[in-house]
Amino acid sequence: MELAADILVLGELLNEARIEAISAWREEEGATSTITILQIPGSDVDTSATRRLIVLTKSFYVFVRAYQDALYSVLFELITKGPPGDTRMQRAIERPENPVGRILREGAPQYVAWFPEWRSKRNAVKEGVGFSTVGPTDDIGVAFNKVTSSGRVVVNLHESNVIRLHHLVAALALSAEASDLASLIASERATSELPGSGPPCSNQ
Repeated sequence: MELAADILVLGELLNEARIEAISAWREEEGATSTITILQIPGSDVDTSATRRLIVLTKSFYVFVRAYQDALYSVLFELITKGPPGDTRMQRAIERPENPVGRILREGAPQYVAWFPEWRSKRNAVKEGVGFSTVGPTDDIGVAFNKVTSSGRVVVNLHESNVIRLHHLVAALALSAEASDLASLIASERATSELPGSGPPCSNQ
């Protein structure tokens, strides 16, 4: 699936941007004898490295979310041998009777728990929410901004509002887990359809 290959390339670019942003923060901290806690895009201390990190993080959320819908279509056709009427993975997560949902709950329960939060954050990206970068420097993260009715930018530094490297790694790992499940189902289906693969005949 080409989308999966695109995500892996994007992940490499994102990691390069993260390393570059950490280097830029360390250089700034060394020059000013300070510790960086927060950088808001457009501020005096904002850097091109942190901007790239933010843009690539947004892109990663969009690409990974799109992959889940493509995966849903594959799983649905493998399980039911028919095309899905709705190609959103959300159906599998929200509907207990959904055939893909049943398979995922049995074979990849951590994926089922992970998907809603990833979808929620992707929706925020899609709606155009702003981002800032937050420390600590060695584990630089990207935080969601909120603009108040008076035009003030508010950055919630609680960890639930911050995207860090381990979140991105988990997204890849759980997507791979669900993909492996699809591969297993495909293999079992191919084996069952081979000539002579039916139940053995009784000699009695």
